[in-house]
Amino acid sequence: MTNARLRFATSALIALTTSSGLACHSMGPRTVARSRFDYAAAIGDSWKRLMLLNIVKLRYADPPVFLEVASVIDQYTLEGIVNASGVFPGAIPDEDVFSATAIGRYGNRPTITYQPLYGEHFTRSLLTPVKPASVFSMVQAGWPIDAVFRACVRAMNGINAPGFSVDARPADPRWEPLLAAFRRLQLASALDLRVQREKGAERVLLVIRPGVSEELAADGRFIREALGIQPGLGELELVFGLLPRNDRELAMQTRSMLEVLGELALAIDVPAAHEADGRAAPSSRGSAAPQPGFRIHSSESRPGDAFVAVPYRDHWFWIDDRDFLSKRSFSLLILVGALAESGTPAQLPAVTISTGE
Repeated sequence: MTNARLRFATSALIALTTSSGLACHSMGPRTVARSRFDYAAAIGDSWKRLMLLNIVKLRYADPPVFLEVASVIDQYTLEGIVNASGVFPGAIPDEDVFSATAIGRYGNRPTITYQPLYGEHFTRSLLTPVKPASVFSMVQAGWPIDAVFRACVRAMNGINAPGFSVDARPADPRWEPLLAAFRRLQLASALDLRVQREKGAERVLLVIRPGVSEELAADGRFIREALGIQPGLGELELVFGLLPRNDRELAMQTRSMLEVLGELALAIDVPAAHEADGRAAPSSRGSAAPQPGFRIHSSESRPGDAFVAVPYRDHWFWIDDRDFLSKRSFSLLILVGALAESGTPAQLPAVTISTGE
């Protein structure tokens, strides 16, 4: 073997050995960024599509069905085999032989477990109204109070919100002015939530901050007068119900998750033929929408720029990605769904990733 060939054989052997060492290096840390974010995005997108599908199904009197991702187990494997052999000068006259082989094997075997929601826990989650404290928790988190109330509240101290279902009560003319006054106080950071625990019981208080401008003070007076609250009272106890027991309570009759879904289903632009032949429920009464600015479109072809889209009955139903108000209302709906959970907490998806060598 010539010196050049010997140097080549040595270099090839070193390269193969080095690549083998790299292949055997632990894959674990390098899979975190890819697996964690890819699965989070996939689960989030699937939940959006399932929520939209159930809204559409309710418009067609089709019962909603929810399927949770119970667990994700993802296993990565990487194996490598390197063989090298050589015959050097003197072993076989006039011949010099060098050979090398490398074999690699990569595997990715995900196992995803789905769990249908049914039974008592599922029924409670759909039919139990959202707690008034949870409604204001969303407000404290920065969601617009008028949008939250339109989605979740049926009445406050006997003042009815507009309803769009068949048995809905007529709307009170004070409802929209009340929402506008609450919204101005929220924007001025003049609303707060306080929780007091006394003898094992928990009281949730809505605090209207004093010392604000005259315009905001007027909003506070209007809210107290409209709701029948004691003049000048700065702390209102939140309770569930249609009517308060005294002039220091804010009684809220909130909606269940099923009600929220059903109301928003009336904001779907279903094909005219489906309404005409009785396949889908007719549009909401009057010109008002269940959630102003919220709209679900339908088309025979798949939309090109959709925030979320699902096929149903040979049509596509979708929310436009350029429609910010509809996207915000839809995201609020998903949050309401999480707050509607009652009883035993739902089991969250567990993601297990095996990344051994």
